[in-house]
Amino acid sequence: VEIGCGSAEFLCSLAEKNPATNFVGIDISARSMRKAVETAFELELQNIKFINADFHLMYPLLRPDSLSAVYLHFPDPHLKARCQKRRLFNETFLNALSIALVDDGLLSVMTDVETFFSTMLQLIEQDARFRKVHPQRYLVGFEPAVKSHFQRLWELHGESVFRFEVRK
Repeated sequence: VEIGCGSAEFLCSLAEKNPATNFVGIDISARSMRKAVETAFELELQNIKFINADFHLMYPLLRPDSLSAVYLHFPDPHLKARCQKRRLFNETFLNALSIALVDDGLLSVMTDVETFFSTMLQLIEQDARFRKVHPQRYLVGFEPAVKSHFQRLWELHGESVFRFEVRK
């Protein structure tokens, strides 16, 4: 599952490389979803589905031990103080994923907003249900075969990509 998949370049590349695995992209933007569906259709991907929804509202639909990987790449940081309650990465999110991820399931998180990243990193480091898959406190940069629109945009503006990966 990629939460906030946007136009799904990254997710479609994963689906293309792993045809025996099912993928789901979720995004709140109908415009992004149309582009994601077009991309998947052009690549003739049969193993990918898209949901146009606010992930906050999907928690009751998550089933225990149903997800092998969750990608949260470049979520909206909601930088204004009055908007921070809308941030997706919080204890409620981690509680939902601790149930939905299979044992050893992956959570990949990245952003270009260092202050937002520090908040997420602190939350995940305090949660004993998850363990990092890398020896460093966090990673800088990400070089997948296909970069998302947002990753290309932020890198074009000279922004660093901060990330961590954990397993349940």
